[in-house]
Amino acid sequence: MIIRDKRTDETIDTGNRNPRLSRLAKRVYAFSQALEKLGDVREFDMKMITLTYAPGKEWQKNHVRDYMRHVRKEIGSSLLAYAWVAELQKRGAVHYHLYCIVEPGTRISRPDESGQWPHGMSRVERGRSVFYIATYTSKHYQKVGKFPKGLRMHAVWIRKDLLSEKDHWIFRLSAYPKWLSDQILEKGDLYLGRVPQRRKEGGWEIEHPRSIPGHRIMVPFFSPFILMSEPYYKGD
Repeated sequence: MIIRDKRTDETIDTGNRNPRLSRLAKRVYAFSQALEKLGDVREFDMKMITLTYAPGKEWQKNHVRDYMRHVRKEIGSSLLAYAWVAELQKRGAVHYHLYCIVEPGTRISRPDESGQWPHGMSRVERGRSVFYIATYTSKHYQKVGKFPKGLRMHAVWIRKDLLSEKDHWIFRLSAYPKWLSDQILEKGDLYLGRVPQRRKEGGWEIEHPRSIPGHRIMVPFFSPFILMSEPYYKGD
């Protein structure tokens, strides 16, 4: 894909990178950055969980969601944050890598042995680094294959009270296009705590802090990039 930056008139070749994978990498990296800051102010344990499907078992939409519900029920408020990433095995089957951030000393049952993951095998290990989960996002760019239709490729969550207001806001902004979050953050703390929404007319908008009841001031933001078609030359 080739795009042009309207600000600099620069033409950029983004290659064949899937936008979904780019969003995944951006979001998971922001998760790791937030945890790095959290590690400066408190202790926590990291649990690395792998969920695989047994031969003959097929992926279904809510499997990983249902497993996370089991985790929440089992350890309750000891769950501080989590991230999971879907990946394709060589045989084309889906498997999941999860990173659960928990209170020190918290135990998580092995998913297959406890019946919380009845679809195949699992493994629970001690996490190595807050950035380790991000290594699985880079692997995606080297994999071939097609994910099942409707599959969600990742999820991240951090308990709101664990981070400062600004750090949590920055983490939330990572869910939006980079050009948009960059423009918002360039304004310093002007929009602190606020997140953008799509405009009906196109682009994005965010509420200005000087808004008052009955008179909302919405500030528009527009992408500085234009999608360009690659040149096509027809032979004579």
